[in-house]
Amino acid sequence: MGQEVLDAFWKSNDRIYNENTLLYHRLARACGLPDCAFWLLYTLRSEEAPLTQTQLSEQLSLPKQTVNSALKKLVEEGYVHGWDDPRMPTIAGLRNRGVPPEALLDFCTKIGIVKANSECQLAYLEACIRDNLNENAERAMAVVEPLKMTISKRTLLKSVGALSIGAAISSLDPVEAATKSLEQAPVVGIKRVSAAQADKHTAKVYFTRKIDAEHLIKLYHLVNHDITGRVGIKLHTGERHGPNILPRDMVKAFQAQVPNSTIVETNTLYEGDRYTTKDHLETLKVNGWTFCPVDIMDADGGVDFPVNGKHLKKVTMGARLPNYNSLIVLTHFKGHAMGGFGGSLKNIAIGCASGQVGKRQVHGVAGTPPADWNAWPAKDHFMELLADSGKAVCDHFGRHITFLNVMRRMSVDCDCAGVRAAPPTIPDIGILASTDLLAIDQASVDLVYSLSKKQNHDLVERMESRHGLHQLDAMKALHMGAKTYQLIEI
Repeated sequence: MGQEVLDAFWKSNDRIYNENTLLYHRLARACGLPDCAFWLLYTLRSEEAPLTQTQLSEQLSLPKQTVNSALKKLVEEGYVHGWDDPRMPTIAGLRNRGVPPEALLDFCTKIGIVKANSECQLAYLEACIRDNLNENAERAMAVVEPLKMTISKRTLLKSVGALSIGAAISSLDPVEAATKSLEQAPVVGIKRVSAAQADKHTAKVYFTRKIDAEHLIKLYHLVNHDITGRVGIKLHTGERHGPNILPRDMVKAFQAQVPNSTIVETNTLYEGDRYTTKDHLETLKVNGWTFCPVDIMDADGGVDFPVNGKHLKKVTMGARLPNYNSLIVLTHFKGHAMGGFGGSLKNIAIGCASGQVGKRQVHGVAGTPPADWNAWPAKDHFMELLADSGKAVCDHFGRHITFLNVMRRMSVDCDCAGVRAAPPTIPDIGILASTDLLAIDQASVDLVYSLSKKQNHDLVERMESRHGLHQLDAMKALHMGAKTYQLIEI
């Protein structure tokens, strides 16, 4: 009996292995790659730590010559950004990962020159890098969790004397200088550069203060290099008669500039105007989304996307999402009742998840959701679930995804609130575009914080009371982009 069970197990295991192998083979062919090159690309993208060609050869059980040929194929086909791609096991790749040249020279000196082939542990190189950075890296201090202070008028006046000298130099009134010194700074800080000054190794966020179709299209053309094939445009189409959703004429003009494109949406978890596909289609008509096809991606159910997240290992997305080769994430940046703010992350993390399964996973609820929103998982845990789900979408599309945030009519409420949304109290800011998810949401938050407290108070309070800024930390922890970026105003 034991042998029969074992034989059945091996048969089943072999069948699953062969089916998976065939699936990956078909995927490799669809990408125009040999199997070895596909597996090599998969390994380069999934491993956080750099790998040498020897380690790649051992891990994939491939000859070194085959690995070298596969790497050359990836370079020629444009799946990596040349031999200097940070993921590549080359000196140029190491340099673009930020490894100082002095550390590489120190490493070469220490291992010495021998007549025979020799190998050493990658940890030895890492030790040389750490030694160099310990001596040369700039240090900075920051208060991660600052305490709120209340300064009385008397205390303020006492500080005026100390600020008078500096105020005289800056031609500011002492009291005005004291007030300005107490203003809240942007979360990270905005480094504005011209297009000519942009550093190719730093995340770029393009920005315009003009909110119209012309400038939306202009920014898109700066970041659409890898948008090919059948294109999904993911945006929030809103509840019926929602006053803050993106202008249809602007989106219509934009969509006309994207060949083979379709607006994509999913149904909602809550019972409203978009709870069922039938009601959702009627709501699209009411709101004027009739100028192009709108694909309700979970009309036929869902499909599981794998993800190596902090909490989730899979997220159920709309079953039709894999039908698209590329994804444009066109987001109305605003507040959100649970997330603090709704940016590009929220647009794909919740917006691509299937209404009745995926959205439960993202919100951390099972079965019938609690009627009281306060009973739902929220704050830090919810932000981490958002990041997990967003990573599943980003991992699926790879470089074939780009992000646009439109910062207009920013209520503290999401477009899900429809006519019940609180009126916007923050001025319109502009449009942002980037291929970096974390950078564009970070830049949007920074632009909100850069306004005066009188202008941004309501939205900042919504962000901070919901722990919304933890979205950014959660994305950073999952390596979903860069918090530091260059803002290039167009």
